[in-house]
Amino acid sequence: MVTKIRTKKPLGVKPISKRSLRAVPFESGFQFYTAIGNYTGITATSLNEFAAKLQTIPLESITFHFQRKDFQKWIENTIEDTELAEKMDGIKNGLSAEDLRKEILSTVQTSTAWLRSSEESSHRQRLSSFPTTYSACDSSFLALMIEKNDGQQPEIVKKP
Repeated sequence: MVTKIRTKKPLGVKPISKRSLRAVPFESGFQFYTAIGNYTGITATSLNEFAAKLQTIPLESITFHFQRKDFQKWIENTIEDTELAEKMDGIKNGLSAEDLRKEILSTVQTSTAWLRSSEESSHRQRLSSFPTTYSACDSSFLALMIEKNDGQQPEIVKKP
């Protein structure tokens, strides 16, 4: 008996994009400056790294980039997270530099935590949507199949 594996889209399950959580190449990373031409030597290549660097970069860098909307542009155009960029736009001007740091950090951390939990929930939902005939399969193999097939549910077809 020959066993073939095909993939089909799971019913009612939309894959969560991992794009916002991915790392970008160094040259596409966010480079922190304190003024035009005054590079701090600090670059973030992912939202998680961006959040970590926000905690330690000079306050001048935060105010410089926030006024120019550099954070929002990088998040929208490079990280491709329009929703987070819009949330960042909603942060009010006039905050002290330290309060601005806290607000930006909180916004980014909340967004990344939501993305991670949505990704995990979607993954669990995809695994639980398999018919019981898959119970004999190794669950790690199924998880790998889902990941390799961009969130599509594998369908096992047995041919005599």
